[in-house]
Amino acid sequence: MERDLTLSESESLLLDEALRLAKHLGLENVADLDVRDDRASWQILANGGFLGLAEPDENGGRTASAVDIGLIAEAFGQHLVPLPFLGSVLATELLRHAGVAPKVVVPVVSGQRRLAVGLNTALTSLATLEDEDALVAFDAAGADGVLALRSQDVPLLSIVQFRGVAMPMQLDLTRQTQVIRVESSIEMQDDLGEIQEPALARWTAFALSLVCADLVGVMQGALNLAVQYSKIREQFGVPIGSFQSIQHLCAEQHVNVEASRALSRYACWAADNREVDQALLAARTAKAYCSSAARTVCEAAIQVHGGMGITWDCMAHVFLKRALLDREILGNENWQLPVVGRLRRGAT
Repeated sequence: MERDLTLSESESLLLDEALRLAKHLGLENVADLDVRDDRASWQILANGGFLGLAEPDENGGRTASAVDIGLIAEAFGQHLVPLPFLGSVLATELLRHAGVAPKVVVPVVSGQRRLAVGLNTALTSLATLEDEDALVAFDAAGADGVLALRSQDVPLLSIVQFRGVAMPMQLDLTRQTQVIRVESSIEMQDDLGEIQEPALARWTAFALSLVCADLVGVMQGALNLAVQYSKIREQFGVPIGSFQSIQHLCAEQHVNVEASRALSRYACWAADNREVDQALLAARTAKAYCSSAARTVCEAAIQVHGGMGITWDCMAHVFLKRALLDREILGNENWQLPVVGRLRRGAT
């Protein structure tokens, strides 16, 4: 049975609360990055239970639905919250799928420890240590370990401890993503147990849907910024928002955002409620569309701002940079579309 994508009352309340928190924790200007207290903000998330949403319950399931977690990711993307919420939730969900003991999970969901997810250098999948010269720790601010696979008959999930020699990727100003050289940077590996292929595929569907949710939030934030600016910026004595060209540009981006939101929320629902192959198809389809749409929307927001959009005093370029990194995580549209084609051929 398919789901009506209209939010329930509880989901609407959750989204409202997440937006309020995101507005409090998010960025209003680039200078905020230099003065924020990361530890205090992180503790607010932990105390509010936001880090425990992917924690296993007594039956091994997830405490919250993927739709709930996606709504929070969407809110945090909209306000550019510079905290590794996405990285932490993806790590917790991966631990859950591997059936890892509570003694490993509890410190993560309580905010006492931060783990990140290690991707291959192409950013298209989880890193396998034996296959890679380096791995990329995504959304890894404050992390002391990275989850990666060790290739055997059945992949082993491992926590990779690394020395402080990682090279940061500076594209996204709101999140820390680091390249870790396997030979020189890895200190030790702590094997957590086997993770079966169906569980890994289910995690991939979940991860893709959450990245899409973040992209939707980023798109919405960039569009809101552009619309607000069009109401106050005057040219020829009138607000530029009165010009048809600006109105049409913003209206087109609104369509992109709403289409992306529908695909993202369906992918989140499918991650919990559809067979794994169907969940992956929904997630990869959403990722292909959202990756392309996000770049279009964020570039249009810069266009509305004109030359100011790429200056340090404007947040438009910060939205674009976050979207461009999200676009690559677990594969951009150019990578996803051939996979979607293969999945659809297999479904017929």
